Amino acid sequence: MKKALIIGANGTIGTSIANEFKKEGIVFDGTFSNTIHKTFFHFNLADEDTQINYSDYSRVIICAGIAGKNVELSPDLAQQININGTIRLIDRVHEAGGQVTFISSSAVFSAKQQSSNETSIPSPKTLYGKHKLRVEEYLLDPSVSCFNPSIIRPTKVLSGKKGLIKSWLDDRRFTTNKAVTLSPISDIFLAKLVTEIHVGNEIGIFHVSGQDILNYVEFAERLILETGTSPKEKNTIEDYSQLPDSATHLTTSQEMSNLNLIQTLDEFFKDILFH
Repeated sequence: MKKALIIGANGTIGTSIANEFKKEGIVFDGTFSNTIHKTFFHFNLADEDTQINYSDYSRVIICAGIAGKNVELSPDLAQQININGTIRLIDRVHEAGGQVTFISSSAVFSAKQQSSNETSIPSPKTLYGKHKLRVEEYLLDPSVSCFNPSIIRPTKVLSGKKGLIKSWLDDRRFTTNKAVTLSPISDIFLAKLVTEIHVGNEIGIFHVSGQDILNYVEFAERLILETGTSPKEKNTIEDYSQLPDSATHLTTSQEMSNLNLIQTLDEFFKDILFH
């Protein structure tokens, strides 16, 4: 039986997918690009000469790429990895007879397109969103090939073990922007969905979103309440210059399917605090 391959298996999302695959007994390999991992192998999307025997894999899950402010800071490198290297990888996987699961983003929609569903026409404003959409368009272009991909568009993915939440709880210092909103999903919730898609060989576009829309003050207050944290410091700002250009909430037209695509806030906090 062929294995799965997780590209970027040591990142936040990739690590959670790897953990879920292990739990479900799914055989897989993983790659890393920067931080060395003792069981995964090195792979860099910018390296045209990297040799992988893709015929060993039935499905490749692409979690790697440059995101956030780093896209704007290094636009040429970001394009090389997020578009050129990713499309080159897709071609090689397809030539070997495998399928692709591509972790895209709600950033393919602008801030004016809140609550878009899978049939809505993307209109990204950020460079990161444009990179994600370019790969989506390539995967879905019938004139290129019939890839039959799984394209997953998550909203804000957060982990309880690293990043924003961990830093808030470790330092007990909360700096929040009342003007900025999010609809969080946990890395665990997303990993479970990727696993279901892999096992069920599901194809198409999947919107994965938090059910609720909160500003960061409301989110921090809920986190404090759930954890019983006594903050050392709470700073609240209302800086509209920091408003994102991307959608922070999505809906789905596939709610009647057997896939759970929307996570409630209660489920989110249960995941990040009790796993």
